[in-house]
Order: sequence, then C-alpha cells, then structure tokens
Amino acid sequence: MRQFSFAIVMVLSVGTAAPALAASMVNVDQSVTIDANDPFSFTTKFNGFTDGFAPVPGLSGLTKISYVMSTSSNKKYLFSFSVTNTSSAPLTSSRISIFGFDVDPNVKVSTSSATGTYSTVGAGNVPIIGDHEICFKAGGASSNCAGGGSGGAAIGQTVNGTFTLSFDNSVPNRIFKLSNFFVRYQDVRNERRNGPSSAVGQTVSITESVPEPASWLAMIAGFGVMGIALRRRGNSVARLAA
Repeated sequence: MRQFSFAIVMVLSVGTAAPALAASMVNVDQSVTIDANDPFSFTTKFNGFTDGFAPVPGLSGLTKISYVMSTSSNKKYLFSFSVTNTSSAPLTSSRISIFGFDVDPNVKVSTSSATGTYSTVGAGNVPIIGDHEICFKAGGASSNCAGGGSGGAAIGQTVNGTFTLSFDNSVPNRIFKLSNFFVRYQDVRNERRNGPSSAVGQTVSITESVPEPASWLAMIAGFGVMGIALRRRGNSVARLAA
C-alpha cells in the first residue's frame, strides 16, 4: 500500500510540475521533443489526401500519444496511445490502418514492439509521402508502411494500445525527437459508393494534451515497479552491511 501511495504522489508531482521546467515540448516545426525525465502527452490531428495531394473531403483522424517510462538502461521507452477516426460526411466508411513517424536518434525497429490492434511494427515506404522510420500497423508485412490488413479504427472509433521504442545504445541525456507524423487510411468510401479506397494523412496540428486514464494507470504501475525495485535494492544493501 505504501508503494502504491508513493507511486501516486510521484505521478501527481510530475503532472503538476511547472511548464517552464519541462524539457518535453511541441516544437514550432511540428515535431515533439521527449525528455525521459518528463512524462508528456500530445495530440496530433491529421488531414487526408490521395495522389497529387488532392484532399479527400471529410477524411480526418487524430492520435494521442503519452510517454510513460524508460527501461533497459535507457535503451527502451514505453508509450501509450489512442487512434481516433474522426472522418465525417460525405464519407460513409474509412479505417485508419497505420500510424507512424520518424525518430531522432534512429530507432531500432527490429526490437521495438507494440500491443493491441496496431501490433505489427514496420518501417519503409508510405504510399504518396515516401519512407518513414517506424510505423504501427493493424496487419500486413513489417517491411513497409503500406497496406495495414483489415483492422484499425473505423469512423467514430477509438483504438488504444502501447508501443515501445528501442535504441541500440542509451539515448544521450534521455532526450529524443519524434517528427513527420502520418496515418494511412483504407476502405475510404463516400455516399455514392466510390472514393480513392486508400489515402494518407499528415499533421494539421500538434498540441500538448492531458494523458488518457489508461496512460495514468500505466504511469502509476511504472512508478510502482520502480518503487519495488528500489526497496529490494535497499534491502539487499542493508543485508550486505549487516
């Protein structure tokens, strides 16, 4: 019980820290800086377009991503996320089958992972907009950021999950940057039963946001694990000193 209370205090103290002290931030170039010492959540809104960057009326989506904690000697970083399909009339159907972004320094895709609907981790070509460093797919091959299987968030749906970014080496100062966010749409249809079938979306805006309840639970669980580890370490030191 004491460990759980300690975890809650830690989360609340982070959540109420003065913004001026936070290193995590949304940058003017629509990238996001993540400081592993500063849990952070942000919302990205997306448009929708086809070949030639022709906009698709009614096609839109958003993602909410929350940094939770680092593990494995600062080589792995856990995030929670939600993907919401906000498409509207004249569309009658669409699915967000993939979302992704670039990472600096370079992420190691082969040891990165995800849970939930978007559990396939890929990299490579995104139709229309070219290569991206990492993507999370609702199905299909991991060798690219195309396709996406038959799953994903349909119109009006929100899909939740987690992903872990993995790096070959410890990230300097535990600070890294995410940029060039995108989503891929499939089964795009309008009231006339026609449409582009597939499309992509890029960033319209990025704003700092309040973590989802699931993100707070993940943070509490993470701090709880850290508290248990510290207590065990303290007990081991005490036994050695006795």
